[in-house]
Amino acid sequence: MVVTEGIRINENGFLSFGDYTSKTKIKVDNFEYKGDIYKIKTSFELTRLEKNGTLFVETVPGVTFHDFTDTPDAVRFDAEAAGDVAFTFELVPDTEYRIMVENVTIGNVSSTSMGKLSFSAVLDGKGSRIEIVKE
Repeated sequence: MVVTEGIRINENGFLSFGDYTSKTKIKVDNFEYKGDIYKIKTSFELTRLEKNGTLFVETVPGVTFHDFTDTPDAVRFDAEAAGDVAFTFELVPDTEYRIMVENVTIGNVSSTSMGKLSFSAVLDGKGSRIEIVKE
């Protein structure tokens, strides 16, 4: 289920954001969550989440994220989209991460010296659990 308001805090305390079905861009600025400020831009073309003024995640095309959590060692979420998705995260520079989709390791990826980490996944309109775990 898409997040038509752009971003929200779920009853379980985790974030959900993005609307991969929206033909128009949805923007939300200055959304506060656990002491951080988030900005979201989302539509069927792209979902971009900034945390404290810095890119955190961007997808092409757009994605709906559910139960999004991040810790110093991992990022976990359910992702929903219509097909192939390119993910870009800004994480810890020069660090190796294990990428898992539905508890299956799809590979290890190292972030760049700027912290960018990119990978692709095939999503088919239903939620897929994705985990990015620091090695």
